[in-house]
Amino acid sequence: MKTDELARHFRAHIATKYASNGKAPRFVLMHEVADSTGWGMTRKADAILLDCWKSKAGPQSLHGFEFKVSRADWLTELRNPGKADAIERFCHSWTVVAAVDVVKDKDFWASPQREQWGLCEVLPGGVVVIRQKAKPQDADPAPMRFVASLVRRAFEAGRDEGLARVADEVGE
Repeated sequence: MKTDELARHFRAHIATKYASNGKAPRFVLMHEVADSTGWGMTRKADAILLDCWKSKAGPQSLHGFEFKVSRADWLTELRNPGKADAIERFCHSWTVVAAVDVVKDKDFWASPQREQWGLCEVLPGGVVVIRQKAKPQDADPAPMRFVASLVRRAFEAGRDEGLARVADEVGE
């Protein structure tokens, strides 16, 4: 499964699971979110889900997602466990989204840090199975460089969605 295919299935899953009920959207999903804008960028998260509503569970929150489409990609992540920290530390949960058989149980739990992480598998045909729900974690306050990156991605997603809607309406 290619990264864009995995991302498409995951976006569809998120859109269905967190659909707006006609009010202002509770959830905003952004892809390829960097830890900063411009030259200061060092890392990217494949997706960040922003929960815009305060709920019984707590205040607004950020949930990070890292996509893994190959076993080699996952093993590289395991060899560099601090890689995700650049963005994970600003998130209230972190989940690995992987194609089937990319992540093995024995290596998923190899690091104490992974005990906090969630794991979703995308099956052939696009069905998303939650194998391990991410545990809530305290998040560091997001610096303005990260907030700027989030806002930029949210704007770009809205612009792209609007352009796609216009193209559909004019038959392009």
